[in-house]
Amino acid sequence: MELFVLKLVGIICATILSLAIIIVRKDDIGISSIILTIIFEILALSLVFIDLEQIISLINIIKNNIL
Repeated sequence: MELFVLKLVGIICATILSLAIIIVRKDDIGISSIILTIIFEILALSLVFIDLEQIISLINIIKNNIL
């Protein structure tokens, strides 16, 4: 149950961040802000549908390749 609530909070935060990007850039909405919001929403949805162990291993792989 706690994991579900945590994932739900993650989705809500990502959606708020996406909405903030769109609202801030409402005068000059371009492809960059739309792509950024799509990336945030895909990340938020991946929090729900991908297992936690897979997310942690993916973060470790990315971290080890960058550092």
